[in-house]
Amino acid sequence: MLIDRDAFISYYEIIEGTGLSCHRSTIRRWLIREGIQHRHALRRPFLSEKNAGIRKNFCDRYRHEDEAFWYSWWFSDECSIDRTDSDYTKWSFYRPGERLHRKKRY
Repeated sequence: MLIDRDAFISYYEIIEGTGLSCHRSTIRRWLIREGIQHRHALRRPFLSEKNAGIRKNFCDRYRHEDEAFWYSWWFSDECSIDRTDSDYTKWSFYRPGERLHRKKRY
């Protein structure tokens, strides 16, 4: 399926890629019936493999602590958020449970 190869494909690219002669809304309805959603893609925070490993080790070490322990911790990814959305918004196709997969984010 085209959306399995490229989650960021547009409806019109699906129509061209399949050779169908139908309206965009027809493709949309069919995908929804198949359980495939088309939503804003989540932005992937910058997190190197090294830093991800450090976070995982931290979580494994302290995962059994009670709730009061976690009130003293703050986690932050240093990133800027552009509220004006100056760069265009990407959309992604995904099935239930796939939205957080790496290949569905940009």
